[in-house]
Amino acid sequence: MIWNFFVGGAQKYAVFLANAYSEKGYTVTVLTSNIDGPFKDLLLPNIEVKVFRVPVVKSLKRLVSFSKALNKLIEPGSLIICNGPNNFRQIARLNLFFRRWKILQVLHNDNNIQKSTFSFLKTFEVRVLFNQKHVRVIALTHKQKIDHENRLGLRNVSVIPNFIELKDFTLTTLSKKNPIGVSLGRYAPEKGYDVLLSAMKQVSKGIRLDVYGAGEKERLRLVKEAEQENVSNIRFNGPVLNVPETLYKYDFYVLPSQSESFGLVLIEANACGLPIIATDCDGPMEIVDNESGLIVPKNNATDLAKGITQLHKLVQEGYYDPKVIRQKSLKYGTENVIELYLGVFD
Repeated sequence: MIWNFFVGGAQKYAVFLANAYSEKGYTVTVLTSNIDGPFKDLLLPNIEVKVFRVPVVKSLKRLVSFSKALNKLIEPGSLIICNGPNNFRQIARLNLFFRRWKILQVLHNDNNIQKSTFSFLKTFEVRVLFNQKHVRVIALTHKQKIDHENRLGLRNVSVIPNFIELKDFTLTTLSKKNPIGVSLGRYAPEKGYDVLLSAMKQVSKGIRLDVYGAGEKERLRLVKEAEQENVSNIRFNGPVLNVPETLYKYDFYVLPSQSESFGLVLIEANACGLPIIATDCDGPMEIVDNESGLIVPKNNATDLAKGITQLHKLVQEGYYDPKVIRQKSLKYGTENVIELYLGVFD
């Protein structure tokens, strides 16, 4: 279950997962609300794609209608992997009554319930849906697992990280003379590019950074703001699909996110041997260590600027070994991680 094939870490992850199951001999069908988007081309040719929009079910009549529609698409006993909270919620409600499928919910985002008069009812429903016998929950980090267990009383959470095809990535040769940084991600508020722009105003003009991402309106706004404030050492570009080829051209990676459940691009940067500076979100805290980069407080332009300056200097001094950094990505290889998925249900 994927909402679209446009550029985003969760969407790319769903495509990787579909391919991995297919290569293991499973028959895979991708249900999507929007068949357009560049990531569709990354799917293996034998994977079937069908358009299906999961509705918001608020009545018994709509529940029955939804059940009939979904039953035509998915055989009883199948494994459904939900790549979004709404998809999971509606299908889990259905399965609570009919128990037709096994369901995996991947926690790309935390399940936060806003406080209100009826928030206790929502919390109760979430606990019931997640703790069904035929439901398993995949947390991307140990902190995310503990948080959901404590806050929502979940009992069936496994920690399985994102994964990549390591053979696609080539080890970079870090430039000690003039290191150039890179950042990849959607131009969305939670990705922290406004903070990054403010940080780049504070660093030396000799430190350069290229950003690539989807979201043309926000990109043009950032370009205009950079021009108005005479910040010439950062460039905001459109999205790229060939991530390995792009990362290989650079010397360090910058992740300025305000929230990040995992950060798929971080293990992609590791696979190329790039040192990383990232903010203290859940995913980066478990991926980045002293041998692979630096962690700074999120939403703080001054600290980010200091960190970028420090990382740039360490790269110039030859502090980081690309081979050591790449070694850290081995546990995120497809073959290792897909076996964890296959073991979730006995």
